[in-house]
Amino acid sequence: MLHSHGIAHVGLRVADLTLVSNFYELQVGLEALEKHDGCHIFSIGGGALLEIWSGGIASSTKKTPAQQSSRFSFAVGRLEPAMAWLLQQGVRPSSEIGDYLGTRWVHYQDPEGNTFGVVDKNGTK
Repeated sequence: MLHSHGIAHVGLRVADLTLVSNFYELQVGLEALEKHDGCHIFSIGGGALLEIWSGGIASSTKKTPAQQSSRFSFAVGRLEPAMAWLLQQGVRPSSEIGDYLGTRWVHYQDPEGNTFGVVDKNGTK
């Protein structure tokens, strides 16, 4: 059995590295740790990293849930304040608030249509 201690990193391949990196840094508020040619690395809390790589293919239309090969989520202390802050940054949700197995969440999309979620780590209330 794998005794995981959590997620170490999430990798995201994109067509426009600057556009997507600026979104996660300036609008989502992630801390950039390193920026190399072809890869930008951000802290996503708890020692985990978001690695954004160039070399992806952009879609001319927004991706549907069925077209998503993966998604990742950020855990927050309270969902509504996080949603309000993102809205102030111009980041609008792409879903309604959901509740699954006692966890509340909402989805967003970055400029290339990659889905990410924000999850209330404290549950339903």
